[in-house]
Amino acid sequence: EDRLSASKLTQISKILVGEDNFNCRDAERAMMHRQRSVAFGYEHDRTQWAQLWGRDELVVGTIGTGTRANAPAFGPISAAILLNNTNNGLPIIHRVCATCLPTHQHIYYKRLTPIPEGLDLLQDLAVWRVQSTGNIWQVDFNMFSTYDDAVAGTNPWMCSGNSYSYSAGFPGDCSPSGARVSYQSTRYRRNVAFFVATTNNPFTAIPSTAVGSYD
Repeated sequence: EDRLSASKLTQISKILVGEDNFNCRDAERAMMHRQRSVAFGYEHDRTQWAQLWGRDELVVGTIGTGTRANAPAFGPISAAILLNNTNNGLPIIHRVCATCLPTHQHIYYKRLTPIPEGLDLLQDLAVWRVQSTGNIWQVDFNMFSTYDDAVAGTNPWMCSGNSYSYSAGFPGDCSPSGARVSYQSTRYRRNVAFFVATTNNPFTAIPSTAVGSYD
């Protein structure tokens, strides 16, 4: 049978989606809107949760530059005040990821210790891939699959070899079963958002600015 060479496939892909690899994503999104009236989204209970950060279809307000720009809903000072005044300074943060594996579409990050001054926790969860002082797995935080588990501290996630992969970014290649699950970090996934559990959100979202990119 006839087969296309790699160079021919590359030429065809450029004709179909152009030079920008993300055009395929944009075409898919347009088709879903046009033919099925479907769009990615997540509706949170605003009386219980405040959105901290979003990307792509889950972005907050005006996004920054770049195909996968990141947009915080609060400035760093306001975010720190909100986090430090939630649940006695031990906030529960919900990461929603529409394009992750089913086990990783909802992760509840629970602080075990107060957030130290100088730690930009939102950056640490959404962008950074380093081990930060004050954000150590099983010392400063644990992860859970449900909010109820996070509140009770039951069924925490485990990591393969009992080792959190900080270089992979949150959630450290960890999973509910403890098996190693890679490429579920925020920087590698589209349509991601972070929310903090709060019974009262006293702040107003400010115009968003980019906090980093996945590159």
